[in-house]
Amino acid sequence: AVAVGISCVSALVVCPALCAMLMRPAKANRVAKNPVGRMLLGLNHGTRKAYDKVYGGTSRNYARHLRGVIGHRWVAPLSLVVAVVLLVFFMMSLPKGLVPQEDQGVLMVDVTCPPGSNLAYTESVLDRVQAIIDKDEDIRTYSRTAGYGMMGGQGAANGMLILRLKHWDERDGLQHSSSIKKLMLMGQFMKEIPEAQIFAFEPGMIPGYGLGSNVDLHLQDRSDGDKGVFLEQTQEFLRVLGERPEIQMAMTSYARNFPQYQVEVDAAQCKLAGISPQAVLSAMSGYLGGAYVSNFNQFGKVYRVMLQTDPKYRTTEADISNMYVRSGKGMAPISQFAKLTPILGPEIDKHFNLFSEISCMVQPAQGYTTSDAMLAIEEVRRQTLPDHITYEYGSISREEYETMGSNQTILIYAICVVLIFLILSCLYESFLVPFAVILSVPAGLMGSFGLAWLWNQVSVGLGRMFTGADMYVIGQVENNIYLQTGVIMLIGLLAKTAILITEFALERRRKGMGIVEAAYAASEARLRPILMTVLTCVLGMLPLVAAAGAGANGNRTIGISVVGGMIVGTAAILFTVPVFFIFFEYLQEKIRPAMKVEADQQFLQEKAHSQQEKQAAQEENDNITH
Repeated sequence: AVAVGISCVSALVVCPALCAMLMRPAKANRVAKNPVGRMLLGLNHGTRKAYDKVYGGTSRNYARHLRGVIGHRWVAPLSLVVAVVLLVFFMMSLPKGLVPQEDQGVLMVDVTCPPGSNLAYTESVLDRVQAIIDKDEDIRTYSRTAGYGMMGGQGAANGMLILRLKHWDERDGLQHSSSIKKLMLMGQFMKEIPEAQIFAFEPGMIPGYGLGSNVDLHLQDRSDGDKGVFLEQTQEFLRVLGERPEIQMAMTSYARNFPQYQVEVDAAQCKLAGISPQAVLSAMSGYLGGAYVSNFNQFGKVYRVMLQTDPKYRTTEADISNMYVRSGKGMAPISQFAKLTPILGPEIDKHFNLFSEISCMVQPAQGYTTSDAMLAIEEVRRQTLPDHITYEYGSISREEYETMGSNQTILIYAICVVLIFLILSCLYESFLVPFAVILSVPAGLMGSFGLAWLWNQVSVGLGRMFTGADMYVIGQVENNIYLQTGVIMLIGLLAKTAILITEFALERRRKGMGIVEAAYAASEARLRPILMTVLTCVLGMLPLVAAAGAGANGNRTIGISVVGGMIVGTAAILFTVPVFFIFFEYLQEKIRPAMKVEADQQFLQEKAHSQQEKQAAQEENDNITH
């Protein structure tokens, strides 16, 4: 019952045709019986008079200007050319992206201490990070972990924190948003804890596509050369990249100076003792790293048995002499077969698509998108890296890069327009008249991208005024999947609005009215429903434009794309569709003169039928009178 009521309410509010069917005109001599009724009746009467006055003036002005545009028909094709040029400019100028980063109320902090740091030192660094976080009033709760980092993985020198911010209603103002809070915290970390590499970022918008919204970059050495040289080239690349204005920070947690022991097994000694080198390495792994050996049942549960030496017996190189392995002659110390050599090296080496790689994290600067950062990465790579060192993106950055390199969006727009054209061709039985509808779409797209571009310019202007920096103070609008979704919806709305004029004009033309007069009459008759449709759509989208809190960036992008497109597109429809209809209908009748003959015959038949009905009615009246 609730669903039916809610649906009924939407139809009554949104659908003008249904309102016209259900609502009855008020009687002219209607008199209210009480003061409240008289007040409401007077208010209704005043509102109706004001509406009639405003709409009447709007209709007269529209008719006057429309006659001027029809008289100067070159204005319509010229406006189409201007709209296409501006559309290309706005599309090229608008920053690109996949999905906008939203304030999810969560920040993630990755901590990488100097190589060789033990867990106690990492804990001390996390204590200093925690002291900075405790002073921030926007952070409600947090959790910390030592021994594991989101970028470096497992290791004594790695740590991480997850911060939960206060509710959006309690963080009013740009300086309290997660994006600005992230930059402020990173500035404090770099200033107060310079010895550690601390990276703050927001979680990714799509679960399963990486940890954050930054660029996940994987540099690859396709020559399989020396990893130390590769690291030096990577560090130079990141240094130059970090100097670009589009980049806030470019870093890698990879290092080759972790203190390690190189294990060399003497195969000859192993053979003399009757054991294999694999057995020696397996025993060492169990003592030092741990090994799963069995299960046991107790109290109805299954427990795993893990074998590992107590920490105090595996802290120095000499402890290996107290670790034994079973040989053919009994138990023998591992030190008899294995030699430990102190060296420096990477904590872990990784490969990406079978190539030696170094993972990097690149954070765009405030006011720039990940797409801008990707363009900067390509330019710096050509300047600083040899040809055999390439790169690939991971997680959501990979999807965004593939989207940037393809023309999927333009193809989708083209498919939408072609489908609308084919449907209209079937409706009008013509391949020319639908162009009157199709050619009104570019102006709407220009309005959509134009308002998004203007929004960004105003936002940056306010940022320069209040902060002295190029930053977006009211949210940046990107050419992402939200805007593209709004544009696809806009194409359908604009086509539907243009059909209101062309369909009515065709009906008038088929009844014998001239092409110009049919176009003019259709535009004047359909002005009211067109304005009602546009106002309903625009007013419904305004709350999305002014959205705040969770999901604000996506809602704002959809709202701006639809509002700008509907306003500009409707203005173009009202003045250009009649002109295009005149032109294409004239061509249609030149190509198929039979349509004009059919229209004239239909007009004569309807006229004769009308005269017959009048004559029959007159005879019936005469018979009744007689």
